[in-house]
Amino acid sequence: MDKLDLIKSNKELVQYYDDFNKTVKKYINIKAKYSDQELPYTQSKFGGKPYLIDKEKYPYGTDGNPLKLLAQLNFTEIPHLNNFPEDGILQFYISFIDKLGLLGADFDNPTKQDLFRIIYIQGDVVDENTAIRDYQFPETGKDYYFPVTGEFKLDFKIIEELISYQDHRFSQTIGNRPHKLDISETTLDELYKITDSNVHKIGGYPHFTQWDPRDRDGYRDYDTLLFQITSQHTADNLNKPAEIMWGDMGVANFFIKSEKLIQRDFTDVLYNWDCF
Repeated sequence: MDKLDLIKSNKELVQYYDDFNKTVKKYINIKAKYSDQELPYTQSKFGGKPYLIDKEKYPYGTDGNPLKLLAQLNFTEIPHLNNFPEDGILQFYISFIDKLGLLGADFDNPTKQDLFRIIYIQGDVVDENTAIRDYQFPETGKDYYFPVTGEFKLDFKIIEELISYQDHRFSQTIGNRPHKLDISETTLDELYKITDSNVHKIGGYPHFTQWDPRDRDGYRDYDTLLFQITSQHTADNLNKPAEIMWGDMGVANFFIKSEKLIQRDFTDVLYNWDCF
């Protein structure tokens, strides 16, 4: 049973069926599996070594320290989603050396790419044979915290979902905040489960452990979830350390304005992460 059917079959939620129906959106679900072997430079991955074709262009933070690859998305491996690239590589780098332990985030100025960087490499230049292999990529070691331990290969699948109960547009779309809808506590818990979006993903609706950082002046037009990576314990880690952990079971989101995404302009991206 899909999520709309769950809304329709619930005697309390059915009154909101038409409103939820208007929010149906496709997204790319990402399954991350630990890899015990180093993945190809051009392959989609969490962690690991990035595809680099110019040593002089490796990203550094404004503090003078190198940034580290959080995730790399090769769109030739990913089902196409409206407005997103059909080819090319999108890389997400964040700081792991900042003294405050904020992993490159600036919560007062979340679009300021001082200690994080989004890099898009056009598809016509992507070639595994041109990847630089002799670069001394930064390692976190034991002295620094980084959310991705190990290297993860990724699988992608298109799925439909409804607006997340945490999205700042929920009350405007459905008519009220979730806890103020005309439903019982039991049904409210069911609604939370139906509209939960705590997965690795491209597009769709976001998940937060705290609140939507866009719900304030100046940030509401970051209407597209570019990428989300959440916390994940890994059971099949072959006795090697492998996990994804944002603080205490948190999640990170990257948002972009839809017109900037269409233009392939990734210089204006909102980066936020939170945890319990």
